Amino acid sequence: MMISAPLDIYAVLFLTLIPITLILLCFNKKVKAYLKKHEIIDGFVDTTLLLSIWFIGNHFVDWKLSAIIAIALTWIVWKKRS
Repeated sequence: MMISAPLDIYAVLFLTLIPITLILLCFNKKVKAYLKKHEIIDGFVDTTLLLSIWFIGNHFVDWKLSAIIAIALTWIVWKKRS
């Protein structure tokens, strides 16, 4: 008998790869220089980071608290990479 996790767990785990990958890429010197030159792509990356953290948080807590956590984490990452 094989035990498998619900599909929701796999979706959350896959969704966590997006912000982790974006954060690691944003700390790369070449990517950071590229994002400073291209503001639209930088905005897209920041928005994707914010939304992915918010969607992960919605799975565990209320959406208002999740939004506050997502904004705080995105702001911290944005300040650290600047």
